[in-house]
Amino acid sequence: NVKIGKNVKVIEDGAFSGCKKLVSAVTGASLTKIGKNAFANDKKLKKIDLRKSKKLKSVGSGALKGISKKAVVKAPKKKIKAYKKLLKKGSLAKSVKIK
Repeated sequence: NVKIGKNVKVIEDGAFSGCKKLVSAVTGASLTKIGKNAFANDKKLKKIDLRKSKKLKSVGSGALKGISKKAVVKAPKKKIKAYKKLLKKGSLAKSVKIK
């Protein structure tokens, strides 16, 4: 499990790529960018909680490619539509649910 601090603004390119044991990630309030391949090939990653991250502006290509096909991404209620667009840019599989 990874909890990203409230003062972290950017998850760098490839930061958690290939983490075989990573199953969940919770982001902080200041997050504005998820870099390219940030969580790529984290096959066991099933939960991503972005609810506190209301300032997310960009998701790099391949950022979520290869995560569990049964994954659930939780987004801020008022920004679900916008976050769906952003997350598609990050190569999110169609089977992943965004709530």
